Amino acid sequence: PSFPPSSLLISVDLSYNDLTGQLPESIISLPHLKSLYFGCNQHMSDEDTVKLNSSLINTDYGRCKSKK
Repeated sequence: PSFPPSSLLISVDLSYNDLTGQLPESIISLPHLKSLYFGCNQHMSDEDTVKLNSSLINTDYGRCKSKK
């Protein structure tokens, strides 16, 4: 899916969805985004963690925290 720059989304959680590939640029660049979680998607590209501006967005950097 594509998200327009006018979107007011502030939090996106894509964790545990068995996603593949990369995060869409339209999600990474949402102007109001404050948190983005995409951990536990084994087949996602590591390139996405480099694109995130961690000083502005709370994120898990795609890491998977094990459940105990």
